[in-house]
Amino acid sequence: MKKENLIFFAAILLFLTSCATASFTQTGPQKFPEYEGVVEVFYEQPQDVEFVEIGIVSSKGGSIHDSADLIKALQKKAAKNGANAIILVSNKESQGFVASQYYTGSTVEKEMSAIAIRVTNRN
Repeated sequence: MKKENLIFFAAILLFLTSCATASFTQTGPQKFPEYEGVVEVFYEQPQDVEFVEIGIVSSKGGSIHDSADLIKALQKKAAKNGANAIILVSNKESQGFVASQYYTGSTVEKEMSAIAIRVTNRN
């Protein structure tokens, strides 16, 4: 096998087995210390809690990632930025096609985003 083929296949393997990634954008004026507990997940804006919005967290993954992987990435990134809960706001999946002399096939990209919040009071 040519060296170029080996490098290409190694890159594809790395992409397929990598973890879901996440990013954070601060939107609120307050900063909180990193949260050490389990970040709660809300699927709609909670009515029974008071909270402060900290920012927006987004995660991306590929065909091997399911929703649970993306949510775990969101929780981890939110906790690092002081959130003790997230409110899921979007879940997208897009498909594409890749063709080269080494590989031809479809690709799947999954994206999820949430509002990172700090729950301050439960009613």
